[in-house]
Amino acid sequence: MNQYDDQQTPDRRGQREQAQYYLDFNTQLESLSNANLRKAISLTIDKQAICDYILKDGSMPMYFLIPQQFAPDENGKTFRESADASYLVTDQEQAKEYWETAKQELGIDSLELNILYSEGSTAELVVAEIQAELQTNLEGLTSTLSVAPKSETREAAQSGEFDIYFASWGKDYEDPTTYLDLFISGARNNYGQWNNDRYDELHDLIYGEYATDSAKRLEAMIEQEQILIEDAGICPIYQSATTYLLSTKYTFPLSTATRNYLLRYAVKN
Repeated sequence: MNQYDDQQTPDRRGQREQAQYYLDFNTQLESLSNANLRKAISLTIDKQAICDYILKDGSMPMYFLIPQQFAPDENGKTFRESADASYLVTDQEQAKEYWETAKQELGIDSLELNILYSEGSTAELVVAEIQAELQTNLEGLTSTLSVAPKSETREAAQSGEFDIYFASWGKDYEDPTTYLDLFISGARNNYGQWNNDRYDELHDLIYGEYATDSAKRLEAMIEQEQILIEDAGICPIYQSATTYLLSTKYTFPLSTATRNYLLRYAVKN
């Protein structure tokens, strides 16, 4: 699609998806159990540049867990609009400060971390950029890459056999808990085994006392997201998108479930 990047054509439409890509940190490792190290990594990655120069498909940088254009309330206000917040936005100076603090706390001068990812041209490009940024911006931090078929990387992740895992998740249903529930203590897909007592407490309230109180439930979910991202339990990278070339001679319905155009149901104008 690069040949269309600088053209504004009515035939070219980008559609944001409710799928996100993120780094999952293995917090069972001594190094990555250190929140300052995780924050340094999160802050040094230029997510906007990855979207603008690597992906170039309408994907959006993420500084939060719950994607944009997702889970509107009865008034059409989405979760992102309600939360109205971003966390650990790229800041190279602050990243260096966290890295220096982490080295002191861990008693190290240098560190090597491996990034595990699944086969695929897009993943390869993104992870290579992340590797380059980590090694360029955080002096003394080096990283290696490991790639395998998705079935093998998922198995390794579930077994805790990784340092950092380039993971992805798409919604199962139209509620923020489809993402938030991933990171409660002991959850199957909480590969890095990050845990936080307050996060778990809020989970219980969301499904219990606050289940029928939409305002309190929303506040609890917003607090959950803030806890997770500010502690760098994971590092969100981007919300994916698909770019279409569509003829203006046809009308293409949009799926409310996947937010993708339903090409087979195109109607001629």
